[in-house]
This record gives sequence, structure tokens and C-alpha cells, in this order.
Amino acid sequence: MAGILLMSGVAGLACAQSVSEDSVKAAFVYRFTDYVDWPAPALQRAVFTIAVLDDPQLTRELERICAGHQVKGHPVRVKPIHRQKEASDAQIVFLGAGDADAHRRFIAALGAHPILIVTDEDHGLDAGSTINFMLVDHRLRFEISLTAAGRSGLKISSELLSVAARVEGHS
Repeated sequence: MAGILLMSGVAGLACAQSVSEDSVKAAFVYRFTDYVDWPAPALQRAVFTIAVLDDPQLTRELERICAGHQVKGHPVRVKPIHRQKEASDAQIVFLGAGDADAHRRFIAALGAHPILIVTDEDHGLDAGSTINFMLVDHRLRFEISLTAAGRSGLKISSELLSVAARVEGHS
């Protein structure tokens, strides 16, 4: 329950002028790790990797937040990437706003790998992402695709589902 309260607090930060939207998104991405279960083989690597496509500011914010922390018992590595093939060792991939068609191809190329794909794109769930950021009443919120989560072998906790602005599909 404390985690959900923190998630709610993070959402409220989007309205504060002293906190950047990238900081809020990075905090969300980091906190999502507490509410998603990956299949065991996806967690056999020595580090938990969060890959960020072409977004240096979000990469820096994630590096700041993740420094000295662990996820699922592993140290966290934030990895800036520029191509889909660089994401193959990641447990999370963040795709910021950009070319929706390119993102659709990027996500399709990842196939059914156990990767949590987080986007910040109009209709990001339609492109195949699992979690997509959106602004609702000037607040940063997110929507979840259970279909995409199931395709990737990920389990999303009911606690996270309960605070999503929208949940679509089924696992």
C-alpha cells in the first residue's frame, strides 16, 4: 500500500514547477519495477537493465534515481540505446515521443521477449507497448495493456492496475 501511495505522490509531482516531467516519468519507470513480475529466465542476468531510446534527459534522471538501488535483487543499469538490437538484454525499454511508425516496428521486432515496454506516445498501446504515459487534466498518468503484458510473459499487479488511468485487454 505504501508503494501505491508513493505512486500517487509521484503523479502529483507533475504539477509542481520545480520537478521536471522527465523526473516524474523516470520515477514512474523505476517504481513500475515493484509492480511487475518478469519470468524467471528474464532475471537471470547479473544486472537489471532499463534501456532508453534516444532520450538523454530521461536517461540522466533514471541514472540519478537508480544509483545505488537494486531491482529484483540485481543492481540497476540504465542504458541509452539508438536501435532495437541494443535492447535485447533489457527488462524495461522506454520509448519517448517520436515517430509512432518507427516505434511500432521497434516493438514488433522485440516480439514476445519478456520486456516491459513503456512509451510516451499518443496511442502508444496501439503500437504494442505495455504501459503508456498520458496527460490527464495536466497530470501525468499511465495506461496499461494487459494483452501486451501477457504476450511478453509479464504479470502486472492488481495494485498497479488500480491506479492506471485506463486498462485495456486481458492477459
